[in-house]
Amino acid sequence: MSNKCEETTTLCIEIPFPSSRLAEVALHSLRVDTEPKRGGTTKTLEVVDNKLITYFAGSNLGSIRVSVNSFFDNIHIIKESIQLLGEPVSEHYSYLNNA
Repeated sequence: MSNKCEETTTLCIEIPFPSSRLAEVALHSLRVDTEPKRGGTTKTLEVVDNKLITYFAGSNLGSIRVSVNSFFDNIHIIKESIQLLGEPVSEHYSYLNNA
């Protein structure tokens, strides 16, 4: 018999963007928002082609739900910002070059 506290639930969300550059913009915007350690949920982000792929993992479904809700709130703000400001002018961006 397995211990329910040790089970891990995972969730994968793929969000398509009009271009891979916009998916990268979303990735860089979201990666600074880390999951709190006390919640026990981890979030991993990656871009494949024009899709932002996000993996959530944790043993507490309530914490995963809170993380996913926050994630979608942030995605909504990012998409609204893109609509308001338009696509990025540059092809590539590195925050390391702007220091």
